[in-house]
Amino acid sequence: MSILDRILLVLLSIGSALAAIAIGVYVLGYGMGANGWFSLATLYPADIYIIVAAVLLLLLAIRFLFYKTLHTTQEYLELSGQHGIIRISYETIEQLANRTGKSIRGVQEFETRVRQTGDGIALFTRVKALPDTELQTLSEQIQLAVKEYVERIAGVHVANVGVNVVHIAGQGVKGAKAWVE
Repeated sequence: MSILDRILLVLLSIGSALAAIAIGVYVLGYGMGANGWFSLATLYPADIYIIVAAVLLLLLAIRFLFYKTLHTTQEYLELSGQHGIIRISYETIEQLANRTGKSIRGVQEFETRVRQTGDGIALFTRVKALPDTELQTLSEQIQLAVKEYVERIAGVHVANVGVNVVHIAGQGVKGAKAWVE
């Protein structure tokens, strides 16, 4: 999210919160009894709906006002080098893993997601395998090859590599690789 988007989101949130408060105060002004306290018995049904909508608008405004502080996601890994900090983006690590995964015999399609863990990174892969491929052997080959390659090239500890075989390619699939021995 760009800085302009963040500024606009904060301004929209503050404006929405002020509008919700103003609507609530205006509607509640009609609900004051003789003793000066809010009384639900004096409200029309439409006023109750307006108050509920104002409260929901206020809650949404507060949620988006604190959006970035609640969801601080890091899109890169930080490593300390001899001469300073090294940052490697998750996208780069995904590309490294995908290149290795697609080169493994028996894989038609390969996709990776990266997550930071306490002791390194975790790679989660989605694999579309070719027909007549032993899935257990293929999965173990993927785990070993991807882990070793990413650790060697990026210098990052890979805690685990999860393999999720989601589909077996059909015989007539356009672009399917055929492995002939």
